[in-house]
Amino acid sequence: MVKSLQKLKKAITYQWHIKLYVIGLAFALWFFTVNNQVYETVIGVELVPIGTKAGKIIVSEIPQEAQVRFSGLGKDLLIMKYLQPPRLELDIHTINHYYEYPLRTGYVITPTGLNVTAEEIIDPLVVEIRLENLDTTYVPVIPNVEVLLQSGYMLASGVDVEPDSVMAVGPRSIIRELGFFETEAQVYTDVMRPSRYIVSIQVPDSRYLTVFPLEVNVILDVDQIAERMITRIPVGAVRIPRGRRVQIEPSRVDVTVKGPARILATLTEDSLDATVNLRRWTPEQQEYIPQFELPELVELVRCQPEMVRVRVEEAESR
Repeated sequence: MVKSLQKLKKAITYQWHIKLYVIGLAFALWFFTVNNQVYETVIGVELVPIGTKAGKIIVSEIPQEAQVRFSGLGKDLLIMKYLQPPRLELDIHTINHYYEYPLRTGYVITPTGLNVTAEEIIDPLVVEIRLENLDTTYVPVIPNVEVLLQSGYMLASGVDVEPDSVMAVGPRSIIRELGFFETEAQVYTDVMRPSRYIVSIQVPDSRYLTVFPLEVNVILDVDQIAERMITRIPVGAVRIPRGRRVQIEPSRVDVTVKGPARILATLTEDSLDATVNLRRWTPEQQEYIPQFELPELVELVRCQPEMVRVRVEEAESR
């Protein structure tokens, strides 16, 4: 048994390169003969709309390809299927709104030099073409971020987005429904200095909508929280009863305010408005708490003195 196997192995391996050459030559002759015969086969052909009118956009679902039966030489069919694919062009330059486009073999474009013929459209036989007017608008962008600041810091001017709106181009029916875009959700922790981050925009899942740019800058204007005393702020009166005059004692107060250090550094005694409102004045009330009009993000810590004395007298007649 062993000797028989050895003889068989020797017979197979003896002059193996000659035998391999003969087999390869036989295969080549067979392949050449077979591929020079005429065959029929079905090939998926890409559907390509051309000639869309300016200011229009296709909004119907167009199949990516059509199944087409071809005839031709075997080698040419192989080349077309794997190396030089055909395409089926839909000329829609005359369509304004809607058209049921019948597919015909005459619309099939085959590669030059190949002996193939489109014999029949198998599927689909008709393609629905629906067009809409193309519109452009600018859509506001809203930051979808959470900012966790380190202790002793605050946002001096909120969270800004740059640019604050982006351009959207698409069918009019979609453009009209757009209200705003949000950025992708982000959480920033331990923030203690002004920062800028590049964040993507969440765009509705629409193959017909183009948005530019797709990224914006999220800007965090962070500043340290500080306190500052501002002295000798004048106190005025509003809603003075008709025919009366007032005297306020003391006529100036000192205040301590808290807020972003950068904003506090710009404040002066003229930056703050201190008033007492005499709309509900009665002769029995003589002391009032001054009210302050403060810049945004600035808050009052204390006023010294807390109250002022208001004396209301009849105005001198002329």
